[in-house]
Amino acid sequence: MSIAVVRLPRDASAAHNVVVTAFVGNEARLYTIDLVFAPDRKSYHFRYTRHVVDNLTSARARSPRLAIGGTGGLYLLRDKKWERSLLRLVGASERGRVSPYAVADHLASLNNEVHSGIHDKSVGPRCIVAWRHRGGGGQHVFYTGTTRDTNSPGLPTITNGMDMQAFISVIMPHMIRQSTLGATLAGEPAKDLDVDELNTELGRLPDKPDENLH
Repeated sequence: MSIAVVRLPRDASAAHNVVVTAFVGNEARLYTIDLVFAPDRKSYHFRYTRHVVDNLTSARARSPRLAIGGTGGLYLLRDKKWERSLLRLVGASERGRVSPYAVADHLASLNNEVHSGIHDKSVGPRCIVAWRHRGGGGQHVFYTGTTRDTNSPGLPTITNGMDMQAFISVIMPHMIRQSTLGATLAGEPAKDLDVDELNTELGRLPDKPDENLH
């Protein structure tokens, strides 16, 4: 990611921000992880920041109710008419009047609106909506446009640049076939792990960013 940021035009802001939401005890918190390069791209600053309304040391300090980022965030900031209806729906869900899925559907619709309206198409029509409850538990749903996907697998996890979901999807069938249980279910003897075949399949996994957001 840092290489991509450095290559941005000199008249553009070379920054990358990751929005992080979390519960600390019973308190909802909002953080960002920020990487910003100087205009000459020869130095950079890296930090993490907790965001609050009012001063951090004030007794009235609280986390913002909304955070947006990326090109989609810039698009939404042009006209904030969407904000009130979203907060109203979230409040209704918190009071148990509507299902969290209604909020998820609304957010997916908002993402699709951004996809349709943004000129450079840097926001795709597919999205994931995830929610967590203060007392524990939650869910996530994959969307294509405004339609819920029939299959919502585990949330994507990137470790050292590797898509762990893709890695596990290749590894698991081999491990199951090798196991005694897998062989019993298939009515076959347990097999040795075919390392060459496994490495071939792992080698087909993409190792570079996919710029096609469609």
